[in-house]
Amino acid sequence: MINSGHVPLRFFAAAQKTDPIGVAFVEISPMSSQTHQAHELGALSTNHYIKVYNPDLFQEASWELDL
Repeated sequence: MINSGHVPLRFFAAAQKTDPIGVAFVEISPMSSQTHQAHELGALSTNHYIKVYNPDLFQEASWELDL
């Protein structure tokens, strides 16, 4: 997971593409990258979408995800 923007981002798994962020997520600091196991994003047996949440209402995010 790469956060090339200027705000922290939260990566998570969701059951539907419209689901909001839940309690399981991985936060990536601005201008950094981290490697994580897929199960850290949430229950993959029921959550088939990988989503990114930007908590900042004013700054646009930029990210990459390598699987």
